Amino acid sequence: MFRKLITVVKAACLGTLLMPGVAAALPVADNYGSGGIAVTDSAPGASGGGGGGGGSSEQWYSYRSVDVGPDGLCWAYHSTTDAAEAAAYNSVYSPNAVAGDGLASLPPCPTGAGAPAPPTPEQLARDFWASRQLPAPTLDVTPDYAVAGKRVFLQIAGAKATTFHVDNPLGPAVDINATSRYVVDWGDGSPPTTTTSQGGAWPDGDVTHVYDRATTAVTIRVTQRWSATWTAGGGSPGGTLDDLQTGSTLTLRVEQVQPVRNR
Repeated sequence: MFRKLITVVKAACLGTLLMPGVAAALPVADNYGSGGIAVTDSAPGASGGGGGGGGSSEQWYSYRSVDVGPDGLCWAYHSTTDAAEAAAYNSVYSPNAVAGDGLASLPPCPTGAGAPAPPTPEQLARDFWASRQLPAPTLDVTPDYAVAGKRVFLQIAGAKATTFHVDNPLGPAVDINATSRYVVDWGDGSPPTTTTSQGGAWPDGDVTHVYDRATTAVTIRVTQRWSATWTAGGGSPGGTLDDLQTGSTLTLRVEQVQPVRNR
């Protein structure tokens, strides 16, 4: 019997890395330049190769995942003949997610690590949630200063809630529903305000504060704390996801208005 030898060459060893995306069948030869995987058949007498390798009919798919290496987070590169397995990972680590979340600069993991098991719905949900770049609030005070002893009205803009849908070729799709609350630090040492309201302008806004004294600059810090739940298969039991947070600041002056007596 001929002995069939399948050799898989990963692009990480050749400099150019294949960007993640929807898994697609890779050609079986001459695809180093595209950062793909080369598959050769070294069976003696194979068509076109003698002992050096003809073509193989196996279809290989590439994907990558974020792993923890000796120096921190890194990209682990994998190959498989299972298109659904590759697509499941690539749906999480899509090009837009990688670019938006700043993951593109992660180094490759040390070679020799084995491919992880296909992700479960819970793993997909947690991996997706951990790599999301959630919306940050934007802040405004009108006018752009405060007056000591007078109420200042903070306006918070931006998404308060968001949803994500994660395709899973290996099982039920995952839906993530995220909600948030705001923690407002007024910058003067007073207790912070926790609210789900986005406030508003005078006179109807309900996220307000009174500064006791004038100052050239005070910084308002708003932390938006996100929490989420996930379900699989359109409502099957899921679970909760760890809190994440985003934030913004706004610096303004606090003026002292002196009373004027008419004579």
